[in-house]
Formats: sequence, C-alpha cells, structure tokens
Amino acid sequence: MEQYKGWVVVMDSVSNGEAFIIVRNNSEQAISLPAGTLNIAIRPTICLPRILSRADVQKVDAAKSEPEDPAADPNSTACNRVMTTLSEHHSMAGTVPETKDPTTFFSWNCNGLGSRLKGSDLEARFYSQLSKLDPDVVSLQEIRLQCKPEHPSEILPGSKDESQWEVFMEPLRERYDVYLTLSSRRYGGQAVLVKKGLTPPRVTYNMGTNTGHYGSGRFMKLEFTNIVVRSVYAPFNGVGKEEQLQRRRDWDERLYHELTHELDPTKGRVVLGDFNAVYRESDMSNDTDFWKRQGAQDIAEADRGFGGTTTNERRRFRDILECGELADSFTVPTGNKLEARWTFRGQGKFHGKGLKLDYIFADDTILLSGGVKSSRILCNGRDRDGFMGSDHAPLFCELHPRWNRKQSNLRCELIMVRLCEVLRVS
Repeated sequence: MEQYKGWVVVMDSVSNGEAFIIVRNNSEQAISLPAGTLNIAIRPTICLPRILSRADVQKVDAAKSEPEDPAADPNSTACNRVMTTLSEHHSMAGTVPETKDPTTFFSWNCNGLGSRLKGSDLEARFYSQLSKLDPDVVSLQEIRLQCKPEHPSEILPGSKDESQWEVFMEPLRERYDVYLTLSSRRYGGQAVLVKKGLTPPRVTYNMGTNTGHYGSGRFMKLEFTNIVVRSVYAPFNGVGKEEQLQRRRDWDERLYHELTHELDPTKGRVVLGDFNAVYRESDMSNDTDFWKRQGAQDIAEADRGFGGTTTNERRRFRDILECGELADSFTVPTGNKLEARWTFRGQGKFHGKGLKLDYIFADDTILLSGGVKSSRILCNGRDRDGFMGSDHAPLFCELHPRWNRKQSNLRCELIMVRLCEVLRVS
C-alpha cells in the first residue's frame, strides 16, 4: 500500500462470526484496489480448546481413573490434561421487551405533493418503488401542505390540502404511521412515515432544547431504541440576497449545535433529507465557473454563486459533518458515466448539469463497522428520468445488522467504564 501514500489507512479489523479488514479512503475520489494489493498476515493471539464429544469425555474420564505412572511418557494420551467445557443456556424470552429499530431509509424532495398527485408520477413509480424497497422510514421534504393554525402537525381541516393528503396516504395507511411538520402557508414542510411494527419513536420537531416546530417544517428528530434519525429540509441559500444568506447562516449554526453537542455514543445516528449544499467536489458537475457566475456578483466572493455551491456554505457544511462525525453513505461511482451521482437537475440553462444536494448520512461508527449494506440514488445518470416529476431524485439506504453489534460492544465498554468510576469513588 506504499504507492497510495497514506490515502488508504487501515482503521480496524473485526471478527464476529466473519472476518474482514476496514480501511478508510482519505482522498476525495474512490480508489479501486487491484487484486493482491493488500497482504494480510493473521497471527492468532489465543488458543481455544476443542469441544469434546461424549466419547472423548469418556476416554478422558477413563484415563483419569488409572493410576499415574511417574515413568510414563509425559506426552502420552493418558497423561494429557484435556480441558472440557460446560455451557449453560438461559432463555430471556418474556423478560426483556423486544425492540425493533429501522434499517432501511427512503428520502425524497417531492417539490410539492399536490403537484405530484396531479400527474401520474406517484401511481406509475412511487408506490411501486415503496412496495419493492419496503423502507422502514420514508422522509418526504417540501410537501407544501398548509397546517391548521397553531398546529404544525395537522393539515388545515376541510382544505384541498387535506383531501390531497388523504388520497396520497390511502395506499400507505395500513403500513405506516405518519409524523408531520408543516408551515402556515403552502411552503416547505416534511412528512416522515415510519413502518408499523417498529418500536414507536420519540419525536421532536426543533433543534437543541428549543420547543415547538422549527420554522417552515424544516426539522424532525425521531429517537428509536438504538438509533436516532433526523430528517431535514435546509433553506435554499438563493442567489446572493442578504436575507437568504443570513437565513442560511442561522440554519447552519443551529444545525451545527444540534449535530455536534452532547452526542450519545451508545446510539447510531442517521441524518437524511435535502441539505441544499454540496459536500464534495465530485458532488457537482464539472463546471465550477458556471455555478460561480449564478446570482449577484457584487457581494463577498465567498458568498457568490448558486445556492449550495458557494464557498462559505460548503465550508460550514463540511464543518458540521466532520465535527458531528458523520459521513455520506453513498459512494461516488467511478465506472459508467451514466450511473446516477447527482440528485438535483434543473432545466433551461441548467440542462446537462447537476448537483448532489440530497444525502443520507450515517455516523462514523456505522460506516467503519461496515454497517452500510447499500446506498444509491434511484434514477438514471442521463436526465430527470426517475425524479418522478420533481427536480430532486429519491435516495435509498440500507444498513447491515452488523452496525448494531458494533454499537452493542460500545455500550458494554461504556457500562464497564462507568462501573469502574463508581467503584473508584466508593
């Protein structure tokens, strides 16, 4: 691995019914390692006794009953001391309540639920896609449904929005519970669907210690037993207007505090939705000057450009993810150029260009434990086919059960540390 000059670093090794080596790619691009690049040396650190059969145990007992001859060969079978094992099995059934956390996630900025219902997009693809993928959590951003005054979790009774929502939920009501955070006008808003049968989450709608709902329905937090899921719809930075720039600065500051303070290392974390910002250089089409030329040019250079691509908001976005110990679950494709890599595609002057503004992030513990089984953008790489009428593509991520085993080990370590601290004090 010398030739990669520190780009690929061994992080951990795991043996838990299976064995594998975890390496981390420190470059911005994916690296394809040819066969034979990694040379692995395995050195056992313990020697486990074999488990004896009943016949073996009888032979050992017979050998033990014979008087020992001091002159006998010390390597003979009769003189060997063989370890046997005794196992006890206790059933915990009925004593510990069974919990079930989500492992599959679907995220989509639908760009107005009412608009999607007018066309055939939902009937043609959305419902069949959900049936096929069967996600545990479905996050929909920018649904644009008006709420009941002073009740952001309820749609305005008797309104057209309410009837549209009923039509939308008809095929899904038996499978999902619904959580809403809406605006007092047809703007923004999110709906998160949680599969029935999962452990019901504790749901909050604002960041930090703030109560109520975040403005325009931009934030939702669902705390399950072993994992915390946050759904976000970040405000668009616009094209250089000061009020939009300041709105985005305020959002970034609050999101930074939410994702970096008082983290619970015993729970996994998933953050998904429309972040309206570009994380990596590979998350935007190869025309940085084009994006830079969009919007006002008479403002600070670091604020110039199309929303999501400016230097300042990308810097803040990276700080949030790095300090929050979060990473993109999606791997940028390096092969077929037509493979999907962008989630936003405009029209007109934006034709042929794209950005990745939507993400499903997972915490480093999940990523490093090999906990992401798959993560993909559900469209083709050529155009807006698969966007289902929106200007954003849907995403899907599935976690491997092994992430929870890693978290379980961490929980045990923390319990032992706390126990030692208590004993030391006493």
